[in-house]
Amino acid sequence: MKCKIVSLSLLLVFLFSSLAVGFMNSNANGKLIKNMKGYTSHSIIRINSDADFTSQNGVGEGSGTQSDPYIISGWDIDAHGAGDAIYIGNTTVYFVVENCSLHNASYHSLSYFVGAGIMLYNVVYGTLENNTCSNNDVGISLQDSSKITITNNTANSNNGDGIFLDYSSKITITNNTANSNNDDGIWLLLSSNNLLIGNTMIGDSIRISGELEDYTTNEIDSTNTVNGKPVYFWKNKVGGEVPEGAGEVILANCSNVLVENQNLNNGSIGIEIAYSSNITITNNTANSNYWVGIWLYYSSNNTLYNNTATLNKGYGIFLWDSSSNDLVKNTVSSNNWTGIPLSHSDSNTLTNNTVLFNGYQGIGLWYSNRNIIENNLCTENNNNGIYLYNSTFNRIDSNNCSSNINYHGISIDSSSNNTITNNLASSNYYEGIGLWNSNGNLIENDTCIKNGNNGIYLYNSTHNRINSNNCSSNINYHGISIDSSSNNTITNNLASSNYYEGIGLWNSNGNLIENDTCIKNGNNGIYLYNSTHNRINSNNCSSNINYHGISIDSSSNNTISNNTANSNNREGIGLWHSSNNVIKFNLISNNTNYGIYIHGGSYNLIYNNTFFYNHGSGDTFNSSYVQAYDDGTNNYWNSPTGIGNYWHDWANNNNTNDQNHDGIVDWLYKIDGSGGANDYYPLKNKSLSNVLSHPMNLTATVGNDYINLTWEPPAYGSNTVTEYKIYRNSGLIKIVPATQLSYNDTNVVNGQTYTYYVTAVNSVGESEKSNEVQATPGSEVPEFSTGIWMAILIIIALLGFAKFFKSY
Repeated sequence: MKCKIVSLSLLLVFLFSSLAVGFMNSNANGKLIKNMKGYTSHSIIRINSDADFTSQNGVGEGSGTQSDPYIISGWDIDAHGAGDAIYIGNTTVYFVVENCSLHNASYHSLSYFVGAGIMLYNVVYGTLENNTCSNNDVGISLQDSSKITITNNTANSNNGDGIFLDYSSKITITNNTANSNNDDGIWLLLSSNNLLIGNTMIGDSIRISGELEDYTTNEIDSTNTVNGKPVYFWKNKVGGEVPEGAGEVILANCSNVLVENQNLNNGSIGIEIAYSSNITITNNTANSNYWVGIWLYYSSNNTLYNNTATLNKGYGIFLWDSSSNDLVKNTVSSNNWTGIPLSHSDSNTLTNNTVLFNGYQGIGLWYSNRNIIENNLCTENNNNGIYLYNSTFNRIDSNNCSSNINYHGISIDSSSNNTITNNLASSNYYEGIGLWNSNGNLIENDTCIKNGNNGIYLYNSTHNRINSNNCSSNINYHGISIDSSSNNTITNNLASSNYYEGIGLWNSNGNLIENDTCIKNGNNGIYLYNSTHNRINSNNCSSNINYHGISIDSSSNNTISNNTANSNNREGIGLWHSSNNVIKFNLISNNTNYGIYIHGGSYNLIYNNTFFYNHGSGDTFNSSYVQAYDDGTNNYWNSPTGIGNYWHDWANNNNTNDQNHDGIVDWLYKIDGSGGANDYYPLKNKSLSNVLSHPMNLTATVGNDYINLTWEPPAYGSNTVTEYKIYRNSGLIKIVPATQLSYNDTNVVNGQTYTYYVTAVNSVGESEKSNEVQATPGSEVPEFSTGIWMAILIIIALLGFAKFFKSY
């Protein structure tokens, strides 16, 4: 029996020893501390100096050094509404508060009774670890403190913030959990140089804020999470990353923040950036927000890359008064208003974004200047692909602005000095590109085809340059339409196969229409109505289907020169009720009706034009097939200097119709119509018209492995030359621009002879060839031998002696 009692005693000792060990473990310094599950009740703790770290104030051990800190551990403190459960202030020693349960603290006053589970005031060198702070006004609060570590604590169900820092620095906040607090999970106010790593906000937000001109600098690691609640950064030069799982991100007066991989959906604003710079926003989703997916205002030098902003009830990505930001490869679609609006925002770059199906514009600029809008896909938006209002010096380049539903591909309203180049604006409801009340813009190398109305449309706009665009196959109206617009330059465009006109001018004055190709249009190649002082020069207006190459209606004082008007279904050039126009140096051929038709106009001057095969005429004259018609009054079919027009059938009438060889056919050419008009000086030769003569005076200079060619322009027609072609041994080797009158051929072999000629090209075609030249490139001049040099020196010396003796 005694043995059994001893055995039972030993068993009890073992059980109690095991239980005791279960309540004990060792910390990093080897000190024994209570297990966090074994709380012991304690009254509230007040420590207000280094001397207050006593056992009466809950200190279990330690000496306050870095290697042996004071330990406050294992307490359960119900503050019963008192100011703080644990208050520590005005200390400089090392201490640890750990494994405590702290609750029911309520606010009484600042700064000593804020109602915190743990309150540190003017403290350095503390560690708060593995504590649970719940049902307080604040879980953990620090004021004017530094070099504190807050780790592995739980701050939940507090009336205010989970963890709050005020004017505190060099605080490390790691692996804490803040959940179900009424305010923020973690709030840093006017606190700098702090580090947040691996904290979890469950139903709580993170807020970092400064005040006035104060800025804080904190490092936020990507391992923090907020689980669907907002993140607020205010007046901080913040480093690092926004925590994962944010429900809304608000950064103001911040810099150097990475916002990445967030799903910011169904809130008010997904990401809001204000007064901030050097923020990187990448790979986020900001969808179905009530106002904006991503909003930047008063912010500069930020990068938005590869974000998705769709189905927002307002805008996708909105820049307000923000400059020098880069928006790259974002997808912005199906937003109720404009996909990417810029308002009062300058010098931003928008490249390679996909902007589709938005309720208003794809990309819109209001009062925004010097932005680059490049390589974006802006299609199928409800209004315009790209829209500019009151915006200047922007570059709109290489965008696809097609198939926009109700308006235009690119719309420029009250905006000047913008460059719109290399864009595709196809299949839009109205215009491909439209300008309203806009001046000094460049529209170049754009493709504006298959639009519902016009390829390019100008209204009340001046001094714009419309150059080298393809404005073809527009469905209901014109390739290029100029309405109530003056002093614009329309050059080198292709306007083909449009429903009505290739290029049309209405109530427009002082414009230059030059080197355009206006062919195969449903009505006219070029049409002018009630327009004056325009220059229509060197255009190809041929093969237009129902009407004329060039049609001038109720328009005066225009100059139509050097154009080609061939094979149109009716007239080559037609004038209706139009006066004081000059028509010269045009090639007019093979038109079904008359070459030129005048109805009801006066004092028009027509000379030096070339007429071939119009109105059924052939190589010999037939009075039933006269090539021109005039029922106006006082129109002149020759110049004041006695130069008429070349009529191919009339000039070929016989070989003796120019007896004095002055180049003028001796018999006048009678024009059809009631005006009684005649060409009194019809030309014998087409050489005086815009048909080119050949380049002149081709010469060749040879050298080692090269032949250099030079030439002079044609004797006539040189003002219309567009290029020169260089031929070697009858094969074309080079085409050079009209401004170049030389060519250096280096693809030659010394000792081999080559034959060259040059031709000129204009809208009429290629000229006859120039004079031919032959040239043989040679090697360098051979060196003289030493003997030859000695002979030359002796001769020079003898000549010198002879001159010397002669002088005596």
